[in-house]
Amino acid sequence: MLYLRIPKCIYVMGTYTIVHSDIIRLEQTKMRFKNINTAINQELGRIAGVQHRQWGIRNRDRPTPLSFKEWLVQGIRHYEKQGFKFELVDRYTMKIIPPGKTAIFRTC
Repeated sequence: MLYLRIPKCIYVMGTYTIVHSDIIRLEQTKMRFKNINTAINQELGRIAGVQHRQWGIRNRDRPTPLSFKEWLVQGIRHYEKQGFKFELVDRYTMKIIPPGKTAIFRTC
């Protein structure tokens, strides 16, 4: 492994990948890159993979998103706990009364 101090604006191409920093570490590899960003991204991805393996981090399933109606009801319940009051004026308009303030009309 070879360490060189090179200004950030100069990139070394050829059979080396480059880590973008004040001190640039060059590792010999079999791949060549026409774009320095590709080499940098590959090296950063490799580093992240090594760290995640060391720390035992795995990709977890994301929770299924709520429907709009469930999301709206959950949000209303959250703000009701904080003292807000909600009144349905008509089919498309809701009156929101914050604690200690004047009412706000919103479409829903």
